[in-house]
Amino acid sequence: MVPLYKAPSKIHGYGAFASRKITKGEVIAVWDGPYADKLPGDDSAKYYMRVPSGRWMVGFGGDYAESFINHSKTPNTYVKWKGDIASLIALRDIEQNEEVTFDYELLLPDLGSPQKGDNWRKD
Repeated sequence: MVPLYKAPSKIHGYGAFASRKITKGEVIAVWDGPYADKLPGDDSAKYYMRVPSGRWMVGFGGDYAESFINHSKTPNTYVKWKGDIASLIALRDIEQNEEVTFDYELLLPDLGSPQKGDNWRKD
């Protein structure tokens, strides 16, 4: 996997940036939980996405660069699923210090996720 770093973003707040050149098809990150059957009723879940089983992958914050990957309609990565495990894959070569992005709307189109109002990251 590729080490990313958090830095101010021109897209939104902070973003995740490539610490080195990333080659097309390279696995950048793997997300494998924690999972929940429903989202917490409070604001403790800072990041979340629906997974193929219909459950939610939930993040509770922290300073991990992967938590700051911003949305783009012209992303440089995509999410590939194996069960409920999501791998972030480079769509093209990504230059060192370039912001890493993906299209939140393409996470799971067959499940309708993200649903209207759902985000990978809540602000």
